[in-house]
Amino acid sequence: MSSYVYNASALGAGGVLTSGNGRTVIPSLASVALSPTGGEGFSTADDYNANGIAFSHAESRVVGAEVGSGIFTTYSEVFITNFTAFDRFSIPRLRIAMMSAQVTSTRNLNLEESHFEVRTTFHGVNVDGVDVEPVLDIELCKAKTFGEVVQRISGDISTFAELSNVSEEKLRKVLSEPNSPNPLTGTLVRDYREQPVGKLERRGAALIVPHVGVAHLAEFIFKPGRRRVNLLRLDINDSDRQFAFSANAAPSTEAADRRPRGGGGFLAVGSVEGNGSPPIP
Repeated sequence: MSSYVYNASALGAGGVLTSGNGRTVIPSLASVALSPTGGEGFSTADDYNANGIAFSHAESRVVGAEVGSGIFTTYSEVFITNFTAFDRFSIPRLRIAMMSAQVTSTRNLNLEESHFEVRTTFHGVNVDGVDVEPVLDIELCKAKTFGEVVQRISGDISTFAELSNVSEEKLRKVLSEPNSPNPLTGTLVRDYREQPVGKLERRGAALIVPHVGVAHLAEFIFKPGRRRVNLLRLDINDSDRQFAFSANAAPSTEAADRRPRGGGGFLAVGSVEGNGSPPIP
């Protein structure tokens, strides 16, 4: 009898923050990985508040099972509430009331490709006082195979290149080499609705968070037989102020005035992945 090799993981939050020569690791919170033999895994984290990052609740779940004769499914999901980043006068620079993501991968051994289903949800997004509603690319989310993803993006390369902040030439190259070791990366965000209108600065589909960095929402990494979605990736690059997590903190005011200003780092919030491999003989 043969066995299927499952692969699914989910993460609530984690990353690395820097300040001067200091480095602070935010451990992988609400993190879970599926056993390669299938089954189920679950993890939660509540009331996290450290290093400028906070959330009320994060939970992740992974499942792997044979759902029919020669048909195997992996499922990965993450759910996070009341996420905030880097307060200013007790008001978060970035706030997301709720976000969730699910990736389902189904492999029928009688078919050449795995079929996928991707879902993402955002509620209550606010960037520096501006309410933001991400408009997701529903057709791209509904693409069941890597071939359908390529077809969808190839039909509007200029838009996808602009949203992903890459050159059309680079995107065309990746699309023309579906078996390339380089994955297809981009965003599921098509646009934003803002209130008040026109107050946000963007870099492609990424949002500039003043005095924090760049917020990438609903990022994807797609390859044949593989799906990963990051609800939020935060590139931190703040040259204007000192982060509270600075490892160079000194007790005296004079010493504190001399320490390097600003901070950086990378933070991932709400990341899911799912795929699998053919049976082992």
